[in-house]
Amino acid sequence: MIHDALWLALTIKIVATATLVLGALAAAERAGPFWGALIVALPVSVGPTYVILAVDHDTAFIARSALESLAGNAAIGLFLVAYAWIGGRWRVGPTLLVTTAVWAAGSFLVSRVTWTVATAVLANVVVFGTAALATRRLLHGAVPIGVRAKRKLETPARALLVGLLVAAVTTASRAIGPAATGILAMFPIASASLAGILHARFG
Repeated sequence: MIHDALWLALTIKIVATATLVLGALAAAERAGPFWGALIVALPVSVGPTYVILAVDHDTAFIARSALESLAGNAAIGLFLVAYAWIGGRWRVGPTLLVTTAVWAAGSFLVSRVTWTVATAVLANVVVFGTAALATRRLLHGAVPIGVRAKRKLETPARALLVGLLVAAVTTASRAIGPAATGILAMFPIASASLAGILHARFG
C-alpha cells in the first residue's frame, strides 16, 4: 500500500510538471523571440518543485531552499549568456554541454557562499545587468545554422525530462538537505529543453 502510494505521488509529480512544460513549449514556439523568451523565463520547473516541497517540508526548510534558489538564479544568468554567445555558432549538443557546464561552475560557486536575501538579490542584479550589456550586440546578429522540421516525440520527451527532474529533486530533498535542494531546483532543465527545441528548429 505504501509502495503504491509512493509511485502514485511520483507519477503525479511527473505528469503535472510535464503538462505545464508542454504548454510553455507550445506557447513559446508560436510567440516569437521576445514573448517566447518571457515564456521560457516562467518557473515551469521551479514552481512545481516548491509546491511539492511545501507539502513535504516545514517552513524553515522551504525558506532555506528558496534563499539558495534565489542565489542560484544568478547561475541561470551565466547559462543564458553562454547560450546567447555560442548558440548562434554551434550546434545544439555542444552548446547544451558547454552551457550546462557553465551553470554547474556557477552553482558550485553559489554553494560556497553564505547568502542573505540582500546579497542574493545583489548577485542577481550584477549578473543579469552585466549579461544584458554583454549580449546587446547579439540582438540583431543571430545567424540561423539550419532549420529542420519538428520531430513528433521531441517536445513530450523534453517535458518528461523536466518532470523527472522535479520528481527527483523533491524525492531526494530529505536526504540532500535544503541548500542542495534549492540549488538543484534551479537546474536549467526547462530552459535547456526549450532552447534545445527552438535552437534545432529555428537556428
